[in-house]
Amino acid sequence: MSGKNKRRRLEEEAEDEEDGPPTSPKTVLKLPEGMRPALGGRKYCSEDELTREVMLQYLKSKGDIKEVRLVEVTVQTMTGHSFGVALEAGAGAQVHVLKSEIKEAQGFPVERQDLFVLSADTKSKGKAGGQGSAEPLAEDFVIEVDCTVALYVAVVQDVIIMGLAPEVYRSIYMGVYEWQEEHSGGKRPVYKMQDDDDVYLYYCNSTDQWLVSSKESMLGRKPQGCMVVEDKALTPESITATWSRDNGTDWVKQSEIRVLPATTDNVRQLEQQREKVEQRAKQQAEERGNITMGGLAAGHVHFTLMGVYELMDAKEKWVNRRAVYKKAGSNQYLYFSKRGNWMTGNKESVDRGGGGWLETPLSCAITPDDVPADTAWKAFTATGWVAVPEVHARTCS
Repeated sequence: MSGKNKRRRLEEEAEDEEDGPPTSPKTVLKLPEGMRPALGGRKYCSEDELTREVMLQYLKSKGDIKEVRLVEVTVQTMTGHSFGVALEAGAGAQVHVLKSEIKEAQGFPVERQDLFVLSADTKSKGKAGGQGSAEPLAEDFVIEVDCTVALYVAVVQDVIIMGLAPEVYRSIYMGVYEWQEEHSGGKRPVYKMQDDDDVYLYYCNSTDQWLVSSKESMLGRKPQGCMVVEDKALTPESITATWSRDNGTDWVKQSEIRVLPATTDNVRQLEQQREKVEQRAKQQAEERGNITMGGLAAGHVHFTLMGVYELMDAKEKWVNRRAVYKKAGSNQYLYFSKRGNWMTGNKESVDRGGGGWLETPLSCAITPDDVPADTAWKAFTATGWVAVPEVHARTCS
């Protein structure tokens, strides 16, 4: 090929390249200062230069990601189901962390879990033993090698408080207590009395006491209530110490009080005791009939509460296993409160089990006329509760 023809062909090829599709300009990125050392201190780079390795190096330098060693734990349940949990070696591999991971994965409450080592990598002497553990692992135990653990989930059952005779003050709190999962944070369960939304059985960590008290006290885990026992038992049915009850003025040791599983037999036994009390209360109320409240002189702030209270039909009104009486032509009732005393109050007071204007001291009298004659009633006034020994409740016959 002559030099002239070769030159013409090269010129044509150059023209073809100029006429071809235009190339896209490269994307240029401005680098943060922490990433520049990885690219030779440059301030800018093209997009294809920002590799995975560069990004990893940058994130590691910031501390956003870090290299860790994992401990692999295989968890076996009592039903034979198995699942794996990966823990970060060190403090992140403590047993309480593993329990939290189990709760997130399987939903088992932390306080109901017990973990036992079944087998472990024994290359590191003194670690989570190859022979397994006979005792549950402590919360702060650090799992340092891959292992298999057995998960035992305690079944929390309802309990029943029994022991106080019907004529004993606070016997009204004998009954079935139902486990309350939503309140059972921590190590020990919380229970609510089946018949009363404001009575709870719970544990106070600050005093190592189990208590029967109000919902407010339970929510604050306050060491105050009407029955108490100092015992570190994990469940109330495991309590071995002696309970004490409030008798209105002091604490009385009551060895008869016990907490048992709410089995069919135990519930039936309590129901039979209650039926006897109610039968006796109904029979006595019917035999004695209406009750006359008297003693306050005209002009007293509560004089209008004096008068005849008519026995209501037990099917219409029956409160705290006692009869209810209604003052004719008024909204005042004579009833037995859940605290364990007779009171006068309106219908709202009767329905909530407490509140009113006149009351006896704490008493388990079957009918209001059974309140001892030497026991002074009290009246609620502008200065608080004041003794009114002249007040009495008597049958109309």
